[in-house]
Amino acid sequence: MRTIIFYIFFLSAFAIVNAQESILSEKKMIEKNYKEISFPYEGFKLFEKYVMYPNGDEGIINHIIKTLKYPKRAKKDKIEGKVIVDFLIDIDGKAKDIKIIQSAGEELDKEAIRIIKKMDLWIPAIQNGKYVKTRLQQSIGFKLD
Repeated sequence: MRTIIFYIFFLSAFAIVNAQESILSEKKMIEKNYKEISFPYEGFKLFEKYVMYPNGDEGIINHIIKTLKYPKRAKKDKIEGKVIVDFLIDIDGKAKDIKIIQSAGEELDKEAIRIIKKMDLWIPAIQNGKYVKTRLQQSIGFKLD
C-alpha cells in the first residue's frame, strides 16, 4: 500500500515539475518573441510606456458615445456599419494623419474621423525616456435603434 501511495505521490510530483518546467519554458519563449517584435512606424522594439487615453478603454468608449452624432443623411438612408480608423498619436497627444481602413459609407466615415479628431487628450508613448509617435486603430460601430 505504501508503495502505491509513494508511486502516486512520485508521479504527481513528477507531473507538477514537468508542468512547471513547461510553463517556464513557454514564458521564456513568449518573452523572447515579445522582445523581438518590432514596431515598423518608429523603428524600436518596446515601449517603456504605451500610449494611453484618459481612463483607458472605458475613456475611449465614453468619448465615442458622448461625441457621436449619427449623420442625418445616413440615418435617413438607414445606413449602418463599422468604420475602422487608423491614426497617429503625436508627441503632443493629438490624433493626426487619420485614415479610414474600413469604410461604412462616406457620411459614417466623416463622422468617425470627426470623433477621432476630438480625441486630443492622449498621453503619448514613451521610449528611451522621450515621447514618441504611435499608430493606433479604432473601430466605431454605427447602428440605428
